[in-house]
Amino acid sequence: TGGRYALCSMCIGVGQGIALIIERV
Repeated sequence: TGGRYALCSMCIGVGQGIALIIERV
């Protein structure tokens, strides 16, 4: 379903954001 795809893409985006913050620190 579209909702599941949106949730998955959101989780991936959050994961990338966290990885970016960890790399900065």
